[in-house]
Amino acid sequence: MGSIDAPFVGFGDDVIQFTPDLEGAQVLRIQGGSADANFMVWTLAPDLSQLELVVNTIGLYTGTCVAGLEGPVGAIQVQTEGHWSLSFLGPDDLSVLGDQERGFGDSVRFMSADLQPTTTARIVRIEASGSDNLTVWAYGGPPDLLVNVIGAYSGTVVVPRDTQFLAITCDGSWSVTSRG
Repeated sequence: MGSIDAPFVGFGDDVIQFTPDLEGAQVLRIQGGSADANFMVWTLAPDLSQLELVVNTIGLYTGTCVAGLEGPVGAIQVQTEGHWSLSFLGPDDLSVLGDQERGFGDSVRFMSADLQPTTTARIVRIEASGSDNLTVWAYGGPPDLLVNVIGAYSGTVVVPRDTQFLAITCDGSWSVTSRG
C-alpha cells in the first residue's frame, strides 16, 4: 500500500491521472458533492476504462474508501456539480480496529497496528443506524462480504482469518465490538 502526499482538490467533473499507475490497495479520504446532485468517484484502469465505483451518492459526502483492489489504477474520475477533495492516506493516518469502534459514514479499519493480516478468525458485533445499503467487507485474503443489508442492522459475524482490513459502507452511525 502506497501513499501520495499531496491532496487533490477541484470543482466539477475531473480526471486525475497517475504516472506510474498505482499498484495495490490505496486508502482514500474523499469529500465532496453538492446538496442535491449525484457525486461519484471511479477508479480507472491504466487504459482509462472504469474499474471501481468507490463513491456513488446524492448530496454531500465525507468518507474513507479503499481503491485499487481490482487491479492497477491509472486515474481517478470525479463526477460532481460541487467542490471535492481527495487525499491518499498512509499507514500513519489509518485507524486500527480496537475492542470497540464507533464511526459515521464510510470507513476503513485495519485489524492490527502493523497492518498485517490476522492469523485467527475474530467474532464481532456490528450495529448500524443507516437507511441505505450497509456493507461490511473483509479484505486481506479472498474478499468476504460480512454484512449486506438495507437499513438499520444489529448482528454478530465472523471476521475470517487473514483479514487485513474492514471496509464499511454506511450512511449513518455504526459500531463494531470485538467478542473474541
